[in-house]
Amino acid sequence: MDIDFDVTVEFGIIDEVDPERSYLLQDEAFSEEAMARAASEYNCISIPYDIFVEIYPHTSEVQTYFGSLKRRFRGLDPYGVTLIPPESCQEIGDILYRNIDMFSHRESVENLIELLDCASECCRYAIFYGV
Repeated sequence: MDIDFDVTVEFGIIDEVDPERSYLLQDEAFSEEAMARAASEYNCISIPYDIFVEIYPHTSEVQTYFGSLKRRFRGLDPYGVTLIPPESCQEIGDILYRNIDMFSHRESVENLIELLDCASECCRYAIFYGV
């Protein structure tokens, strides 16, 4: 399988999550403009898709939400928007840290661990935008 190395996923931190809001980009369908606004609003970091593919299986049982706090989910939705509660940020960060030597691009994973630790320590939700 050939992977386009320009394809990325985005992780950010929501300063104050709105329990009534849908964070899905429904009308804009992940347009470059919509993603740029979201990346700016949530101070997102980009993770190359090939690194995400390595991380993804390790997150499958972690409690998350699909698009809003009204839709419980497990893991990260590779094609949508996932909200990650603070306790799950800590859990994912711990999983990644324990398995750091398995990943092909350590720096990207370390940056993600740092973001997740920050969200957890500040009791904030992280947000994930898939491809």
